[in-house]
Amino acid sequence: MPDRVNCPVERGCGGIGRRTRFRFWRREAWGFESLHPHHFLLLISCNYCGKPVRGQWRSAAAQRTKLLVSCPLADGFLGWGRYGRLLVDSFRNGVTVTDYSIFAVETDQIVREDVSSNAEQWRLLRRLKLPDRINDPLGGAVKKAVILDVETTGLSHLTDEVIQLAVLPFTYEVETGRILEVLHREAYEGMREPEVEISAEAAAVTGLTADMVAGQQIDDAQVEAILDKVDLVIAHNAGFDRPMVEKHWPVFSKKPWACSLTGVEWLEEGFTAGKLDYLGMRFGWFFDGHRALADCEACLALLAQELPVSGKTVMSLVREAARRSEYLIQAKAAPFQARQLLKERGYRWRPEDLKNGKVWWTITSNPEAELAWLAKDVYQAAIDLPVSSVNAMNRYSESVWTG
Repeated sequence: MPDRVNCPVERGCGGIGRRTRFRFWRREAWGFESLHPHHFLLLISCNYCGKPVRGQWRSAAAQRTKLLVSCPLADGFLGWGRYGRLLVDSFRNGVTVTDYSIFAVETDQIVREDVSSNAEQWRLLRRLKLPDRINDPLGGAVKKAVILDVETTGLSHLTDEVIQLAVLPFTYEVETGRILEVLHREAYEGMREPEVEISAEAAAVTGLTADMVAGQQIDDAQVEAILDKVDLVIAHNAGFDRPMVEKHWPVFSKKPWACSLTGVEWLEEGFTAGKLDYLGMRFGWFFDGHRALADCEACLALLAQELPVSGKTVMSLVREAARRSEYLIQAKAAPFQARQLLKERGYRWRPEDLKNGKVWWTITSNPEAELAWLAKDVYQAAIDLPVSSVNAMNRYSESVWTG
């Protein structure tokens, strides 16, 4: 393989194909279908540098589509000079790639063509604006799901209530996890007047006041009609949202759930936090958060992204996590002196005022190993503890404690 090759953007078709040896190596290493892959270059926008860049679709070994992007301002790869490297891990640098733009404005409306400042010194953030279609189908099976978000009077599942609910249906391709249509016309957002006060903290975060929700009521029939047509409910922090909505609308307990916050190992993918606004900024967008429908749109945009380490879409990983079989173990009557050991192991405390509360608990995929550890290190004796199955139908729900 040569140390340097000429840039196809700069020299045209005759440049990169000049050395046949490199052509064959490139085709084998990167899965290109042609010795002249730059024949099929397409223009997109790079959120890393804010300038037009060139990319190429290729079929990966797993028979899914992958986009390789060359960024004009990134550091060189294989000596591509000032036109930059082929960003196989382009998403690490904030490149958002979908068939249709998810931004309110395009980069050429913001960044001049003659900008030459170092891209390491700045990043481009644009307002999120979801189109009616994010990607075109590739021919696989298509299903329908819904994004859900709520705003509440506070953080207590026991005493607080929902004051705003939004649901945003969409379609996705099962095999690839590609988000297809955003069904704005079927979306619903509504407010309800609670029986308890809106806390000062909740009002500050959401901007919703008692006057704004006075006399408001959620259309239960419309919510049920939307839920009747989907196969999955997704929320960013389903552990909070699901118990809240199931208190008011039992229909939510009849659907499988997934979580975009806990369904992805964000740290392993190179992200230091899982907050929705932070993740959005890493992918190049901002939005007006803490209003239910705006949060739904941000969550759906996140599901459409491909992750830098695994190479999978967020939607694919979220569905994989939802399909896992796990087990709830309750360490009932655990010795008081073992509380620190349990906390270090990842156990959580369920308060006494909740049903089946006053207990340390954990969810695991290997109950036999966990029970053996409890017997040896916590109870120091053989003990029979409650073990319950956890799946998408009861995960994040209070029903896992009662069913």
